[in-house]
Amino acid sequence: EKMFVMSDLHGSFNAMSSLLINNGVIDKDFNWTFGNGHLVMIGDITDRGINTIPCLWLFYHLEEQVKNQLHYLFGNHELMTIYGRGSYLNEKTQKAIVKITGEDTVNKALKSLFSDKSELGSWIRKRNTIEIIGDILFVHAGISNELVNSKLSIEQINKVVRKYADVSSRDIPKTDTIAKM
Repeated sequence: EKMFVMSDLHGSFNAMSSLLINNGVIDKDFNWTFGNGHLVMIGDITDRGINTIPCLWLFYHLEEQVKNQLHYLFGNHELMTIYGRGSYLNEKTQKAIVKITGEDTVNKALKSLFSDKSELGSWIRKRNTIEIIGDILFVHAGISNELVNSKLSIEQINKVVRKYADVSSRDIPKTDTIAKM
């Protein structure tokens, strides 16, 4: 099957949509045109750019059209967004999400906007961090030798990442040796 792989778009909706349209993945109305092909986003849609939310909604929309052909994996910036670390957001985005949510800080605003009770927050928490598609392993930024040697299944790894999605890596309990890998 055909496969289109992207990473690190950081809220650049114009770049993302242009790539998808020009490579025949979607049409100009943002509908799937890639047949049985697979679209793989290896993390970091969020942060930096001013259009993180439209980027996420586009992937949400496409997943509704082709459930098993869209693979959006967690990157470190998705996790930072969920647990409310807004330091990478540009100033315009920081101000906008604070205004939208009514929160007094960008970190609280992110937590509110991407809470597990919001549609996008709930949806993004269901993402995997690692997947095999065909015979290719996909993960954002690699995995440690310690994790490879642990013999954990992909399902176990994804479960641990989801468990701690709302927690800064420095706040993961030291006793959870799997999560610390």
